[in-house]
Amino acid sequence: MREKAAPQSGRFAPCWRLRASSLGRKLHRAVASLPAVGLARPRSVAGSLRSGARLPALGRSALLVLLLLVALPARAQDTAPTSSAVVGRVEKLLRVPVRAATGGKVTLVYDLKNETHAEDFESLGVDGPVTRLLHGRGVNGNYPDLGAEFETAGLFLHKLPLKGDITIECQVIIRNIDLERSDMAVVMGYDEKSRHWVGARYGQLLVESNGHRVAVAPGSEPLDFTAFESLKVASMKLVRSGKKVSVFLNGRPRGTVTTSQGDGRFGFLLTGLHVAFASLSVTGVPDIK
Repeated sequence: MREKAAPQSGRFAPCWRLRASSLGRKLHRAVASLPAVGLARPRSVAGSLRSGARLPALGRSALLVLLLLVALPARAQDTAPTSSAVVGRVEKLLRVPVRAATGGKVTLVYDLKNETHAEDFESLGVDGPVTRLLHGRGVNGNYPDLGAEFETAGLFLHKLPLKGDITIECQVIIRNIDLERSDMAVVMGYDEKSRHWVGARYGQLLVESNGHRVAVAPGSEPLDFTAFESLKVASMKLVRSGKKVSVFLNGRPRGTVTTSQGDGRFGFLLTGLHVAFASLSVTGVPDIK
């Protein structure tokens, strides 16, 4: 009588001879949830694992892929398109076209020369947007311009609060800067009651406001105003991912801060200068009740 081979154990036992019934049940659930692509009768796959039979039709590579599907956490909600219902609710609140992103997010792209688009923002101590003809380095055309006096900490805030991971991108031309008295910041997570927010002064220096004072994030680099000389267009990007907020100026990373702030309205803070916009967009999860 032929002697039975001793069962192999350990982490590296051949996967086509696995007998673990619990793994068979998990694999069955994974296969059953997949669309039909030629792997018919998923119950027979799980049964084969329990009995120790070979699976020539499935193959080792396909089985390993299925095992990974069982082991890895599902993140379909992060990549699934935002539902049309969410997009429809946002469209009722705003004047700009709403684009569905993923993971519950929407993308809003603004041309502030369009008076209808500008209606999605609230101005507090800010003049504009007013379309102005500008000539400079790489600039020759009409641009929507915002301005604020020296005595005013003006705010230009979007009406729709956002939450979760958020990306704000803009290309701006900053004029009439007084290095001692002017200020400008890209603002994220503005809360009307507490006046808390996180943002980036001149698109490069990360700061946080507790409603009473603005604190500079540790390890921040000094401000660099050369990006705005001769009416150059400067690219600013503020990104929130989890509890980290990062800022980029002209594609160069300028800092990252860990903070619980970020949910709320986005926009811009201005004091004693003018900011014209070549482009403006935001992507985030609308915080609508």
